[in-house]
Amino acid sequence: MNHKYTESEKQTIIDRYSSGESVSKISTDAEIPRSTLYAWIKQYQEEQESGKKAITAQSYRLLENKIKRLEGIIEILQAVECTVNDPLEIKLCQLETLCGQYSVHMLCEALNVPRGTFYNHIIRNKRDHTWYAKRREEFRIKIQQVYDDSNQIFGAAKIAAIIKNEGCRISVEMVRELMQDMGLVSIRQEAKDMYDKEKRRHKNYLNQQFNTRKPNQVWVSDITYFRYNNKNYYICAILNLYARTIVGYKVGKANSTQLVKSTFKASFESRNPDEDLIFHTDR
Repeated sequence: MNHKYTESEKQTIIDRYSSGESVSKISTDAEIPRSTLYAWIKQYQEEQESGKKAITAQSYRLLENKIKRLEGIIEILQAVECTVNDPLEIKLCQLETLCGQYSVHMLCEALNVPRGTFYNHIIRNKRDHTWYAKRREEFRIKIQQVYDDSNQIFGAAKIAAIIKNEGCRISVEMVRELMQDMGLVSIRQEAKDMYDKEKRRHKNYLNQQFNTRKPNQVWVSDITYFRYNNKNYYICAILNLYARTIVGYKVGKANSTQLVKSTFKASFESRNPDEDLIFHTDR
């Protein structure tokens, strides 16, 4: 008489195989033909394979961010001297001591405090809170040092990462807020913003055609700037596309048409190019 096995019985037999028992032993003990047992095992393995979820780069990043968030919450819970069940005022005072070292979202999530309530607490107390002011001043010094060491290139994210590597907890949001308050801007970002504004205003006649047949056929120029003693200085340079050499440059205190004109005039008088010269200045 053929016995019809339930799914539960099949799973029990497959579990015996998965735990290391041989097919022959299971077949003998359970009085099941080997062919049937192999069919069950194959079906189980196929179901397992089809049920596996592919890990994409996006899901990996989400999982990585989740782990970092949970690690941060654990650090916060270990640092504070209260629990989630303590009164709100106690939790607010404890979170305030960690403000700037972790994001507000993470702080509030750790002790189950509404973000709006925490912001109101900080705004209400920070004017008279000497510890808070002292902490921000320490951050200002560190930010200024890293900013100057990078020749004013690094932005908020990079500066925050460097300060964290030095053992000090600070969020990117806090660095960005203090940099704005201090008037610090990454030169690369500001130069890009200036370029994008100019690009929208003028038509590009050169249109990326940088190959020339003879010297002084096409000159191109651009302006960039640098800071010295808390002041901006602008430098205009003119390049001969044929030889890829600088034919002239000037430094000025303002990014003006006059700076470009004077640089071009001096270069033209020193080189005396042909009349068919094309001069391209930042589009």
